[in-house]
Amino acid sequence: MPPYPSGSVRLENTEDGTVLHLNGDIDNAAVDTYEDALAEPSNASADLLIAVEAADVTFLNSAGVAFLVRQLAAARAAGHKPELRRPSRVARRVLQITGVISLFRVVP
Repeated sequence: MPPYPSGSVRLENTEDGTVLHLNGDIDNAAVDTYEDALAEPSNASADLLIAVEAADVTFLNSAGVAFLVRQLAAARAAGHKPELRRPSRVARRVLQITGVISLFRVVP
């Protein structure tokens, strides 16, 4: 077991679309766990991603950034710019450095 809190990714389907909730360390392990669970047909979601809730992100590496870019692909293709809700200082900084923050409407 790692000496730091592990991360998690969870989907919430709402009337307006899907909200992606990020918690803790969004790294290779968190992304792999989420994508493995999503591979199950009953867990797939076809709703449009409308927001990413990132208030509880404590770490975000390149795997987490690439994951977010992949998650945004369908929304961007539909001409939609999802919200980045209450990004933690860590999440905001990494997304600013990588330029990915420009793919979102940031909601403090």
